[in-house]
Amino acid sequence: MQKSKSRSIVFKIAKYFGITFAVILGLLFLTPIVFEDQIKEQIKKTANERLSAELNYSDVSVSFFRHFPSLTLTLDNLSLNGSAPYKNEKFITAKEVSFGINVASLIFSKSVKIDQIYLSDSFINVKVNPNGEANYNIYKSQEQASKAKDSSDTALKLERIEILNSKIIYDDKSTKVHFDAFGFNYLGKGDLNKAVFDLYSKAKIEKLNIVYEDEPYLMNKKIDADLITKVNINSLSFFFQQNNLKINQLLVDFKGKFDILKDGYNMDFVIKSDNSKLYDVFTAFPPKYITWLAQTELKGNTNLLFTLKGKYITSQNIAPDLNLDVKINDGFVNYNKSPFPVSNLNLNIKTKVPSLNPDLVIVDAQNLSLNINQDYLKSKFSVKGVNTPDINGDFKAKIDLEKLTKALGIPDIQLKGNLVSDIKTNGIFDQKNKRFPVTNGTINLENGYLKTPYYPNPITKITVKSKIENQKGTFQDLKVSLKPTQFTFEGKPVFVEADLSNFDDLTYDVKAKGELDVNRIYKVFSQKGLDLDGFVKADLVLKGKQSDAEKGNYSKLYNKGTLELRNIGIASEFLPKKFVIKEGIFKINQDKMSFNNFLAAYGQSDFKMNGYLQNVINYVTTNTGVLRGTFKVTSRYINIDEFMSNAPESKPVTKTQNSAPKKETETSGTGVIVIPTNLDLQLLANAQKVNFDKLTLNSAVGNLKMNKGKLTMQNTGFDLIGCKVDMTANYQAVTTKKANFDYAIKASDFDIKRAYNEIEVFRKMASAAEKAQGIVSLDYKLKGRLNSNMEPVYPSLVGGGTLSVKDVKVRGLKMFNAVSKQTNSESMKNPDVSKVDIKTTVKNNIITVDRFKFKFAGFRPRIEGTTSLDGKLNLKMRLGLPPLGIFGIPLTVTGTQDNPKVKVGRKTEDLEETKDTEE
Repeated sequence: MQKSKSRSIVFKIAKYFGITFAVILGLLFLTPIVFEDQIKEQIKKTANERLSAELNYSDVSVSFFRHFPSLTLTLDNLSLNGSAPYKNEKFITAKEVSFGINVASLIFSKSVKIDQIYLSDSFINVKVNPNGEANYNIYKSQEQASKAKDSSDTALKLERIEILNSKIIYDDKSTKVHFDAFGFNYLGKGDLNKAVFDLYSKAKIEKLNIVYEDEPYLMNKKIDADLITKVNINSLSFFFQQNNLKINQLLVDFKGKFDILKDGYNMDFVIKSDNSKLYDVFTAFPPKYITWLAQTELKGNTNLLFTLKGKYITSQNIAPDLNLDVKINDGFVNYNKSPFPVSNLNLNIKTKVPSLNPDLVIVDAQNLSLNINQDYLKSKFSVKGVNTPDINGDFKAKIDLEKLTKALGIPDIQLKGNLVSDIKTNGIFDQKNKRFPVTNGTINLENGYLKTPYYPNPITKITVKSKIENQKGTFQDLKVSLKPTQFTFEGKPVFVEADLSNFDDLTYDVKAKGELDVNRIYKVFSQKGLDLDGFVKADLVLKGKQSDAEKGNYSKLYNKGTLELRNIGIASEFLPKKFVIKEGIFKINQDKMSFNNFLAAYGQSDFKMNGYLQNVINYVTTNTGVLRGTFKVTSRYINIDEFMSNAPESKPVTKTQNSAPKKETETSGTGVIVIPTNLDLQLLANAQKVNFDKLTLNSAVGNLKMNKGKLTMQNTGFDLIGCKVDMTANYQAVTTKKANFDYAIKASDFDIKRAYNEIEVFRKMASAAEKAQGIVSLDYKLKGRLNSNMEPVYPSLVGGGTLSVKDVKVRGLKMFNAVSKQTNSESMKNPDVSKVDIKTTVKNNIITVDRFKFKFAGFRPRIEGTTSLDGKLNLKMRLGLPPLGIFGIPLTVTGTQDNPKVKVGRKTEDLEETKDTEE
């Protein structure tokens, strides 16, 4: 009986539980069905009200079972576009996006409350353009959203965000920061509905890449993070309170603050790793070090500290301060079981970069030391600034470089030799003010050897014995001794011995002998080859003082020897291409360097030179030395256009509120030819063909002088369009975009038709020649300014001269057609002119035509007046009537060359001058 009663109770309990479970299960199925339409409608309405971007998805469903026990609305295959200027590009795509819904709000509230978000297999693509405009500003402003709100709004009160198996790409062009996160899993909890809340987060990333200014900092790193972040929605501020990160095996503590400003960011980050193992640090390095790490035994402790503090506002050129401290204690490195490992490795370096400005960098290496058995390397140094660095250093070494490279596993390079060094330095290096750190020490290398993977043969028998002294911290007190420096390459020895002192007035004693293949030795250090197979052979003795060479005290110099060059490229800041010495032998005697049959090339141009140079040593070793010389140059072809500078002109910019934008024409152009100011050269030139700005000059000869940046051409002549032209000229660049010139030109008997068709400047200044044919001569002087395309700036032109007309026929010229129509004379349409001298002057864009007379077909016209270089006319004309021209008709010609207006009378209006604003 008792047994039967017990069974009855158990059965009732099971029955009640079964009914309850069935009811709950039924509710789980029925609730989504009952409220599905209401939920879908509210979600759709909320998206339309809150989002300014395009939202698309393939299907929508409501279920308890997707993320049990939460009731979730799921959007399948979601895509959300970004905000302007990325409205047509995807911001977020996801296989599945689910919104967790507060069930009580469905039953007891008019609003649907969303308290959870789930993203699965998503791709979040964040983009920021160089102006700081981002694609994530997809929410409508509060005013826009409130216009559409009603009592049945959807409330977003998040307490949980979960992202599974997703990918994030952040590409910020304004700060030049880029990172990729692959296999991203994230769980965030907190009362996200509050204005200020704590966000508890856990994140795992299978592969993280961080790139700054195209330089990779972290590549393929695994991240495990446990974070607590205080978020202030009102001020868009994030305070990282407790953040434990694990990058591969390196534990990192990350704290700080990040504020999003209107036009940038304000940040205060502190990232540190205390007492970490040296091995764990290297696991966080880029992939190429991981391969090295697999074959290396690493021991030792490290302390790392990284801080980034300040505002980052690109529009105002404001950047934060960066500090990086690295310490390594009792390090041990042994690559590939080397018999000579590195021990007692100690490193203590502090680096500061104020405002992320590399010119202000401060590096303080308080200790850098290591041992390999009894060998040692001990150093400490500090460097403040870059332009005029303040240097303090102490370097001592007695070490076998072969043992060091093998112990550290330096890849691809074979380096041998015994390095012994003891040098101390302290002070400021300032070339402008001739300051040099107080320095004393020696650097010696014996039995040196260098082989790289870029060239099969090594540099061998390297010997360097050097000594440097400077007790007063000036260029004048600096002494450098190389006794000797030598090496052997490709079986050919190179030997240099030098004593250099007083770098204010360089005193030198140099001996150099040897042969060197520039191309091959270049390949030792780089995979990229030269287009040249440069070769240098020297046998020189140079002894003297810079001032004696400058003053011409040649008896105090002893400079002898030869220097042979082949296919050597010489680059200059003034020239866009390399000047290539194809073949030449310099013979050095005292201050003079002579050369015979010296072959050179520049772009398409070729040169053959004979002559000499002076003051070469002073020119090479200082910025003020002037190179003097006289030589004869012959050429088959010279392309002057290739000498035009491409260097940008640097100007200080002063910003004002009312400053007008520059015109495009002011900044465009290739640049003028710049003559270096430290040249004093005289050239006797002879070229068969010269190309310059669409002109072809034949049989060009001239006496050219270059002095203090000015080019003077005397007794210069050439053949142009079949006529002989004689010219003298002066040219000087003012900047890389502007030059002044003046010239006098005489051209005898040139063909007007050819001149118009082949010379662009002639077409612009004498556009009436389009309808003319015949022979004229020119005797003209002109000065003015050239723009960045080496074209004349017409308002700057000033000059005058005579155009002598001999047997010229004018056909179809509009001005004469108009005169013919006004005077009812058909013969005026196509006049034939001979033996007329037309004198003109040019100033302020106006050509003034002096009075001149000519006769044809019984008429005796007289013309004077002005025309502008842009084609406007203001001419007075008297048409003398046959037979003797005693009686005449006064006429005025105004309008333009394309549309001349002829009237009977004498009254005209002056043309408006255009003054050169640059002047």
